[in-house]
Amino acid sequence: MTSGPRLKAFNLSFARIHVQKTVHTGTSTTPLRSELEPHPEPPSADRRRQIGALLRAKREALRPEDLGLEAGKRRRTPGLRREEVATLAGVSVVWYTWMEQGRDVNVSRDVLSAIARSLRLTGAERRHLFGLAGHMLPAGRSLEPPSPVLRALVEALDPDPAYVLSPSSDLIAWNRATEALLGEVGRLDAAERNTMWLLFTDPATRRMVIDWPRVAQRTLADYKLELTQHQDDPRFGALTAALFEASADFRRWWVADAAVDLASPRVQLEHPQMGRLALDYIKLIPNSAPDLRLVAAMPADDDTASKLRRAASLR
Repeated sequence: MTSGPRLKAFNLSFARIHVQKTVHTGTSTTPLRSELEPHPEPPSADRRRQIGALLRAKREALRPEDLGLEAGKRRRTPGLRREEVATLAGVSVVWYTWMEQGRDVNVSRDVLSAIARSLRLTGAERRHLFGLAGHMLPAGRSLEPPSPVLRALVEALDPDPAYVLSPSSDLIAWNRATEALLGEVGRLDAAERNTMWLLFTDPATRRMVIDWPRVAQRTLADYKLELTQHQDDPRFGALTAALFEASADFRRWWVADAAVDLASPRVQLEHPQMGRLALDYIKLIPNSAPDLRLVAAMPADDDTASKLRRAASLR
């Protein structure tokens, strides 16, 4: 497998793309969040109560020694004290107490981030907190790595190809069947280890996909949908800019509003070693890691299943 044009050579932003102010999703034109100042709707009373319950539960679950604090001898309540959380987050005790009580207080993204760090929220909990408060997650956040259980699931699906993606389609984990299908993706530069990049710029991948235009347009539509939900993620900007430079098809379809059937995940391949394959692609979002996507390519017929098993036996 070749790597196509060198993605790392592009250090571009949406400012250099003539469509930088909109995302075309096929049904509407959505302003990019980076072009706007966020003005979230104030959370409802029910959401404020949920925020308070989440903060209180996390505070009570933490031990002072977990954060390098003295446990002391006179603690009448489990976990941290409210004043300790407030000090760690850099907010007033009264203000933090009001948050736990579900009062109507104005909450900024910076304050939410500080509280999330202080309470050691997981990625899923952090996403839930920001969602309840009506805020998008801050740009530049790092993804949590796949859990051992998720990695074990990917391996267990072998001899069927399976892998874990970021929202912007970066390959994060994969099994050996994926490498048998796509080549040694682990040898690619990290910036090029991306299914969108391979589909639109790698000649070997393009030759292998039967009905490549349909598959590519469907994949692009799914990418745009992810972008509307992660508009503060700078990886989307850099990757989209690089794809604009590298692929005429990407440029043409990006600005088109053609209807795309997102409910037809079957892909036909002509693999150079295994021959004709028919795969049904399934994408799942783990509850414990909502910023990751588990993709499984399931054989659509007995012949494909047999070829995948045979390829696995020859490794």
